Amino acid sequence: MQNIEEIREISACPAVRRDTPVGIVNHAAREAESKTISTLENFTKETIDMFSLVIIGNSRTYVKRGYMITPRGCSMIFVAAGTGRQGACGFSAGKGAKCHGVGREPLR
Repeated sequence: MQNIEEIREISACPAVRRDTPVGIVNHAAREAESKTISTLENFTKETIDMFSLVIIGNSRTYVKRGYMITPRGCSMIFVAAGTGRQGACGFSAGKGAKCHGVGREPLR
């Protein structure tokens, strides 16, 4: 429980969003399994014990239809060199594709 208290102290930092999603799974893969989605501000009010798995989202994590979703990779638009094709990073546009912004190359 010491780790949970440390997380709570870190979440008090003004730079950390208090509405960051936190998922809690109790008794994972057992008959009594339960799942809860909370926030950094409120997750310590939930049941957390030695049978709990706590998953803390990042600044891009959001909740939709009861699921925590964290987008992967670069979400910027790129134009494949010499083709004029556009897509999001992670889309295979071929050699020479470049992200516009933050200087990140697309995933291949």
